[in-house]
Amino acid sequence: MSHPLRPLLAASLLSLALAVTSGPPVWAQTDDFAVASDAPAWHNDVSRAWQDALEQDRPLLMYITSPSCGFCRKMTATTYADRQVASLVSETVVAVAVDGQRQQALVRRHLVRAFPTTLVIAPDGREIGRFEGYVAPRDFRRRLAAAIDLSIDPQRVASRPTHLR
Repeated sequence: MSHPLRPLLAASLLSLALAVTSGPPVWAQTDDFAVASDAPAWHNDVSRAWQDALEQDRPLLMYITSPSCGFCRKMTATTYADRQVASLVSETVVAVAVDGQRQQALVRRHLVRAFPTTLVIAPDGREIGRFEGYVAPRDFRRRLAAAIDLSIDPQRVASRPTHLR
């Protein structure tokens, strides 16, 4: 006898699969993180990404995700697939995707409480942005732009309310 929710679960998974695969851009799989084929290059090694960020004098955008996280898949399929987000990311930061289940020491060190979590870290090591949970494209662009502003003007960090630092 099958579980009464099995047909509903199957329909939900099919809907999600169709939503992710039916429209542009075409998806390419890079390790455990699916990115749009026209998206900026994503690192999968935090150390290498940090070195590139320092060499380019750009903030590091660290997207901490989990393969079993539904909101992570949604953020990958919508936010990071958004052309304006992809453009902003490629022009302003060095991006790395981290599997939080495999990198538990990093998760603890950065006090990650939920997946997905996006951290923006200035070249001097300051955390200048923290986006916990799913963030829609429009809000993500606004929040990333504000974090980039902080990397340029460190005095603004001190003037922000404590809960936003």
